Amino acid sequence: MGSRLWHRTWCILFIAALCIALLYWFGDRPLSEFAHGYKDTAIHAWAKHVSLLADSAVQGVARDAIPPYRDEAESATLGALLLNFSVDLLDEVQQHIRPDDFFKGAHQVIFRGINALHEKGEGVDILTLTGELQASGELEKAGGTAYIASLTSRVPTTANVGFYAKQVQEASIRRLLLNAAHKMIADAHDDSQETRAIIEDAEKSIFDLNDNQSRGELKPSREVIQKTIENIEKRYHTK
Repeated sequence: MGSRLWHRTWCILFIAALCIALLYWFGDRPLSEFAHGYKDTAIHAWAKHVSLLADSAVQGVARDAIPPYRDEAESATLGALLLNFSVDLLDEVQQHIRPDDFFKGAHQVIFRGINALHEKGEGVDILTLTGELQASGELEKAGGTAYIASLTSRVPTTANVGFYAKQVQEASIRRLLLNAAHKMIADAHDDSQETRAIIEDAEKSIFDLNDNQSRGELKPSREVIQKTIENIEKRYHTK
């Protein structure tokens, strides 16, 4: 009984500390300042003890609210293709990323437009891409003509396009990893699922991400899911 009461007391103290930290954090004041206000009291010792933990928790929440992405790398990758397009340059980018690997929806639209022009055998530059997106009704989704033109000014050098593409890929993998982790947590709380099935699904998710990264070809999540469904159906029908 005593240990349970002690545990409950610490939970209440932590929640109180977290609430105070939230108030001070969003007011640009650390919890340590609250502790200093009660110097030489019992509250001072307690507040200092939990300040680091509470401040770290708030920082973690703020960090996790923003998915990993590399805006500069995305802009530089697209800008390089528009500034000095070549088949070799596009091939180098496609070795690492696909449209869904871009975080920004506008960048996904632009990259799809570049691929569409290339598949048609047409040249790729700001004017042809604008025309392609205008014809498909996606120019506004891409940010408009001015935004597309601005991408060419965000390229330090086209020689490093492979490096930019790899940064975009890395951020995409991290987002997929976060999505997989969230799914694992949700599945773990779902009592209707078998534990073994949850573990196998989690292992496969991590394996697919690692396998795609090692080959330098990150597949969009919907393709991985579709392939998984096809494999399950194939095993079912061969029983």
